[in-house]
Amino acid sequence: MSDNERIGVLVMAYGTPASVDDIEPYYTHIRRGRPAPPELLEELIGRYAAIGGISPLAARTEAQRAAIETALEAIAPGRYQVVLGQKHATPFIEDAVEALAADGITTTVGLVLAPHYSGFSVGQYQGRAAEAGAAHGMTHHAIDSWHLDPAYVDFLTDAVTAADATLPDDRKVLFTAHSLPERVLADDPYPEQLRQSAAAVGERLGLDPGSDWSIAWQSAGRTPRHVARPRHPRRAARTRFHQGHRRCAGVRPGVRGRPPRGAVRPRHRGRRPGRGTGPGVCPHPLAQRRPHRDGGTGGPHPRCRQLTTSPGPGARAQPVGTVVVIGAGITGLAAAHRLHADHPGLNVVVLEASAGRGLSPTEPFDNVALDCAADAFLARVPEAVALCRRTRHRRPTRTSRHRVGAGAG
Repeated sequence: MSDNERIGVLVMAYGTPASVDDIEPYYTHIRRGRPAPPELLEELIGRYAAIGGISPLAARTEAQRAAIETALEAIAPGRYQVVLGQKHATPFIEDAVEALAADGITTTVGLVLAPHYSGFSVGQYQGRAAEAGAAHGMTHHAIDSWHLDPAYVDFLTDAVTAADATLPDDRKVLFTAHSLPERVLADDPYPEQLRQSAAAVGERLGLDPGSDWSIAWQSAGRTPRHVARPRHPRRAARTRFHQGHRRCAGVRPGVRGRPPRGAVRPRHRGRRPGRGTGPGVCPHPLAQRRPHRDGGTGGPHPRCRQLTTSPGPGARAQPVGTVVVIGAGITGLAAAHRLHADHPGLNVVVLEASAGRGLSPTEPFDNVALDCAADAFLARVPEAVALCRRTRHRRPTRTSRHRVGAGAG
């Protein structure tokens, strides 16, 4: 590139609908031209409606593009033309390259708004840009990764520092990132680059790997082919809790301009299990004693309600032991129900310190008691619906505030 040559900078992102009318074509494009079944499309539209109609990601991505343009203009006025190209929404990557070619640009630099390289994600973006540019005789230069850029590491360090200031000493930092299918990660640098970013932040803050920080995946697809390790932040937080860490700080070093695949859903941050993310613990120390050999609980505090399940109808075996579930929240009750169903002869005891059932509040709605859980209850999950039926609950009820719960029957 000569010093006077005009350069086209192609900023690339996953894309998101710009309006409600764009949701259906957006979803169809993600599905490679296959229209979504009506029920799935309705579910996706409902998720967007729950956050106000459309995602703010489109505006944020454009703000990132404009900020890059402003910074480059300050360095070399008039030399760089910065455009946005998206994978699943207009303007597409090919549209952006076409616009640069129409303006006489012959050299492009591709920057994906994801700091860690994977051939399955960033590689596909850069490949599409290079192929579109070749059709116009353009030369494409790819920025494959920027996971150790000093400004980026500064950003993550500041985020961890701010979160850490609100937590006690017995905490652990979870660096979370979007998962990828295991089949595409052979010889792929994605997991290692994630580790390098986390290690760079940990080194600056004096955090020991393993004991002070670890990596977990934010999400996985609906197939068993996605990355299984590191674990999901929810499971990782539970492990940290049982190892003595009472708080987790969640930091996302991954994609800066990409929503979850074909969906709008909140990202999980590491939190104390028992507050919507796992089994709770009775605050009274007597309730936390290990069970005696005879199955007793060691004399739980009187405030702790003891709910003992009896063997179900037709059970042939007498109790062969006792399992104590601490916390009568949604997770605790579900665990007790599963233990009782799988082991009819087992004595299952649930301990709960509060007057209600766990820490998730219950609100009345249209003469139905709704549990306000930390995660939305999705009626499309067959296992959840079946659990409601087995426990004699009504079918899930949707409220006007887009919160879904199970009405007690």
